[in-house]
Amino acid sequence: KRDIAWSFTVRAPWIVYAGPATGEHQLWRVSSEGGEAAQLTSGGQVVFDFAVSPNGSQIAYSLPNDQNGIDLWAITADGATLRLLVNCGPDLCAEPAWSPDASRLAYSLVGAGLSPGSRNLARVWILDLNTNQTAPLYDDPQVIGSRPSWSPAGNRLAFYDSGAGGFRILNLQTREETLIESFAGEIGAWRPDGTHMLFSDLDLDADPPFIGVYEADTSTGVITLALGPESGWEAFTAPALSPDGQWMVIALRTKGGTGKQLWLMRPDGSEARAITDDPQYANDGHRWDPWGQAVVFQRIKLETPNAAPEIVVWRMNTGRLEMLAQDATGPAWMP
Repeated sequence: KRDIAWSFTVRAPWIVYAGPATGEHQLWRVSSEGGEAAQLTSGGQVVFDFAVSPNGSQIAYSLPNDQNGIDLWAITADGATLRLLVNCGPDLCAEPAWSPDASRLAYSLVGAGLSPGSRNLARVWILDLNTNQTAPLYDDPQVIGSRPSWSPAGNRLAFYDSGAGGFRILNLQTREETLIESFAGEIGAWRPDGTHMLFSDLDLDADPPFIGVYEADTSTGVITLALGPESGWEAFTAPALSPDGQWMVIALRTKGGTGKQLWLMRPDGSEARAITDDPQYANDGHRWDPWGQAVVFQRIKLETPNAAPEIVVWRMNTGRLEMLAQDATGPAWMP
């Protein structure tokens, strides 16, 4: 029957990365507002790759085992608790990708071949984290795949199939499939409603050939060119869409330029402005935070022997760049 008031503080989101980039990778965590980094993993094995869960509670990562394979592990956000997710034995399990509700984990599995040292082609597998059961996405062993990517609603899964000449998008409820033809096979950015995907690709039929940004209908497979040579830019990388789909960050090179710079623009290329403009650096690995307010990326200094990558965050409201870590790679947001 009385008004009650209380106060609390919310920590700034963390950035998880692998470091040292020039040595044996371990997982580290640093505040997106800067400060001292904390090491999350340690030991004699080197972290192969990783993915942060959507709610920021844990990290899935790949770690070599004593059978010449790679297992999947998970560690809590504070690094205090770790557990084995998938014992892959002599197989190579990597490229973990969390479903939006964090109930499933997609990953690629490269099976051990019949002869010593040989390997089969990669296939996509799904781990159900509620039952701890894992199985291949397709029963047909002829369907190969890597680089799995969930749609925002979690009802579709995209992955690259080199044998099919592009990436497949599978509706997990109806099992209907769409093939998006792609030479580079670089999985792009989903539209928030999952109906379209933006990706970069190489057009070898053009004269001269060029790398452009394309938009694909995930239901029909129809592809349209979004940004091409007429834009005045070249060498596009995979775009990153803001969570609301209103903005796109992409690394590109101006004609006659050197390193790729990051640009902010609408998905159709309008209202474009540079985020970075230092020709001494090449920038890539850009990712939006879950609120569409900041972008984390990595950069490396050009024409510098033994240069190590750095992790930088850009804030949309101020336009400022803040360096968070040196000799570090693969930054990802941890809400």
